Amino acid sequence: MKKIVLVVLMVMVTTPCFAQEIEADGLFSIDGTKWETLIGWQIFPLPWIFLYPDMYDLEFGFYGGEVYPDLQAVEISFYTDMLVSSVFYTNTAPIIPQAGGGGGRSLFFGIMQPIGIGMVVEVYECGSCAPTLLPFTNIRIALLIKTDDTWTPPEVE
Repeated sequence: MKKIVLVVLMVMVTTPCFAQEIEADGLFSIDGTKWETLIGWQIFPLPWIFLYPDMYDLEFGFYGGEVYPDLQAVEISFYTDMLVSSVFYTNTAPIIPQAGGGGGRSLFFGIMQPIGIGMVVEVYECGSCAPTLLPFTNIRIALLIKTDDTWTPPEVE
């Protein structure tokens, strides 16, 4: 029984390392990668509605400890590499409300696996909406897939 447990643990730790050609310490790193949304749904306020085309076209770049939503630099962002996954957080800058409504910002939370798939949660905070009990107006989720292993931000190139 002890041998079976040892073999299972070895496979769980080494398989992601060999699959992604990761550094010798066994950590999965998303540094220098680009990810795109594949498909998504709205969770709140009207659940399970397919997302608008703007959510389908989201791209996230990861470089030097910073997250680049839509491949652009933002004020606050970070990602953390763990043993077999990575997590990230970023937000878009507040948008100045337009005449007739609009404005706000999106907060993104995500987790990615070494096999090249992940999930992102978007919480949209409305800047000019009428006050409600909840500080947000939409919660959406989308699947992420890795599309590039050698991405660098435009200002670094």
